[in-house]
Amino acid sequence: MSKVTPMIQQYLEIKESHQDAILFYRMGDFYEMFFEDAIVASRELEITLTSRDKQAEDPIPMCGVPHHAAETYIAKLLEKGHKVALCEQVEDPRQAKGLVRREVVRVVTPGTVLDSLESKSPNYLAAAHWAGENCGLAFLDLSTADFRMTQTESLAWLLEELGRIEPRELLVPQDAERDSNWWRRQLSECRVQFLETESFDFTRAHKRLLDQFQVHSLEGFGVRNLPLAVSAAGAVLSYVQKTQQQAAEHIRRVIPYHRSDYMVIDEVTTRHLELFRSWHHGGRKATLVELLDQTVTSMGGRLLKVWMHYPLIQPEAIDVRQDAIVCFREHEAIRAQVRQELETVYDLERLNSRVAMGSATPRDLASLRKSLQSLPRLKYLLGSLGDRTLSELTDKLDPLEDVSLLLQEALVDNPPPNLAEGGVIRTGYDEELDRLLSLSRDAKKWIARLEADERQKTGITSLKVGYNKVFGYYLAVSKANLASVPDRYIRKQTLVNAEPAPRLPARGSVFRQPLL
Repeated sequence: MSKVTPMIQQYLEIKESHQDAILFYRMGDFYEMFFEDAIVASRELEITLTSRDKQAEDPIPMCGVPHHAAETYIAKLLEKGHKVALCEQVEDPRQAKGLVRREVVRVVTPGTVLDSLESKSPNYLAAAHWAGENCGLAFLDLSTADFRMTQTESLAWLLEELGRIEPRELLVPQDAERDSNWWRRQLSECRVQFLETESFDFTRAHKRLLDQFQVHSLEGFGVRNLPLAVSAAGAVLSYVQKTQQQAAEHIRRVIPYHRSDYMVIDEVTTRHLELFRSWHHGGRKATLVELLDQTVTSMGGRLLKVWMHYPLIQPEAIDVRQDAIVCFREHEAIRAQVRQELETVYDLERLNSRVAMGSATPRDLASLRKSLQSLPRLKYLLGSLGDRTLSELTDKLDPLEDVSLLLQEALVDNPPPNLAEGGVIRTGYDEELDRLLSLSRDAKKWIARLEADERQKTGITSLKVGYNKVFGYYLAVSKANLASVPDRYIRKQTLVNAEPAPRLPARGSVFRQPLL
């Protein structure tokens, strides 16, 4: 093997804690992969496999992808069932002594991805826990905060339910790893992850839910008789916190449900009736959901899919839904206006999640701003229909006018795709930011003006503004002009022909500038 450099040593130490993931190791504008990760990634992504230190007897395999395009490559790896650990520089290279410190800031898995998702399909991370024939199931779409749980008395029904929700990733206790081949056969399109049994401990899971929802009791969530489901839900939250390296604060509730609340359509029937997937095309083309889905938002498309998976059987609930549908049919003009407004609404659920998880881009915020601007009009239109259920919904709808106003005032009209490009905040929103941006754009002019001002004030025509890494910016004065140096200058060092760095004091009126 090539000589192990400090950088490779750092890579190996970080990789040791993430053996089951492909490590994206940040180096400048690229994510680099080494050793076995590079071999796997180059094959899966169809990118060039090269090597580090080609002259060595046993060079290290490596490949890389541009940082700005990483999302596309990560999506491809997730689609093939891999996990990706994002290792970033967590120290300013200019201030680092030796090797820049790096840490894994997020682990992206098929069930926890926030970007590059099919807009009208949920992306569930599920967990299952069982005792005898009783099984608990919890599943979460991290991108929308849709969190649900149930408990069954049959492993067969658990498998049916997993087939219905189609999770991208399933968490099960490590004790079940001896049956790993069986699990993977049952769930061929789902990544099965075996977690330490402690993650499913009821006491820990119960406390984790209390902490997540910031409550003293779970009574209000209706989960008293669902201990196995609570254990599964706790495992889901534990896994999310571990992979995201932060608490997912946008998850505010969990919704329990029971098999008896809905019409049960087993997986075989769903497949034969081509409700969601075509026998001939493999996708949603020529399926019932394609025929019915006339929604204009991604949120509506996902909700329709949930309703089709879980048809109501309680007459009262069916009547409520039908009354709202009849109301829309009878008010065609208002219905058309509602649809028109909804066409300007982006995926608020997923935008909210990206904001909460700190991964929102400036353009995400622009989409959020535009969506919020439609809420007051939607609230008015829905309230004017006269339906009791719709009126109750509009009463609960907060148009978030304060957030909308903030985004309108702070964000430029056409923000860049990422923060690194700058130009995100509107000029005039923050006076101090405007001043700093002006300095960064016109630094040379500012320094030249400072030099001219100091020459005029001191009468030293040869005075110069200089810079070095030791003192930063300083004023250089020749020996012949030392008698003219004002008291406000602080003498720092003597050179042969000049006095560099008679520096401006920390406290001064006109001279309190960040560059000095």
